[in-house]
Amino acid sequence: AEVPLPGGRATVLSRRILGLPVRLVTRGPVWADGADRVAGLRALAKGGPLLVTAERPEDAPDLRAAGFRQVMTPAHVAELSLAPGIDALRAGLAGSWRTALRQGEAQGLEISHHPFKPRRDGWLLAAETAQRPQKGYRALPAALVPAMAEAAPGDVRVLTARTGAEPLAGILLVRHGTAATWHLGWTGPEGRARRATHLLLWQTILWAAAQGLARLDLGTVTDAAPGVMRFKLGTGATVRPLGGTWARLIPPWR
Repeated sequence: AEVPLPGGRATVLSRRILGLPVRLVTRGPVWADGADRVAGLRALAKGGPLLVTAERPEDAPDLRAAGFRQVMTPAHVAELSLAPGIDALRAGLAGSWRTALRQGEAQGLEISHHPFKPRRDGWLLAAETAQRPQKGYRALPAALVPAMAEAAPGDVRVLTARTGAEPLAGILLVRHGTAATWHLGWTGPEGRARRATHLLLWQTILWAAAQGLARLDLGTVTDAAPGVMRFKLGTGATVRPLGGTWARLIPPWR
């Protein structure tokens, strides 16, 4: 649900952890210039137990002043600036990444790029959800995607690589303000062999630059998944820390 706040707004997810209802704000809230962030965070906390994954380390003083306590150290994300331009971005690819891209471009794959539609693109959500336990990671619920697409038509986009009707790989991208974020992706065995994800990510970079966006957020990177980290940083992306996870538990009588 989207929650209006004094000077900002937040997208709040509700989950049950150990049987207890807990609300989650990931990389938010979004604030207007000059907003009283402490007041806004206190207003948000009135709804019950709340976890906030902060966007920046600089958010810590406001969270602490609003009664939150840090419960997890910051994750790190890979961000690619689009300011240098396409020629410089291609030249800035790691050598092995550029080679894989050339291999993908030589495969003759059919690339589609369009706004997300649940009936047409639900296969990508199902495939990505199925691979989570296999690859040992957790992510935001798949149901968030159609909700975002309904709230912001055209800003949730799907890129797919196919041979005929068979999808080999897919990326789901979310545009927001002057940036876009890789939200999820999936690649089958043939897609990996034919470098489909390298090709799709490069097509994503081309699209984002053509839209005049400033940066591309490739999501979290961690030493626990070195292959994923190498893939993301091979684009020339840099690593930036987020602000950690913070919690506030409010008794009902408060």
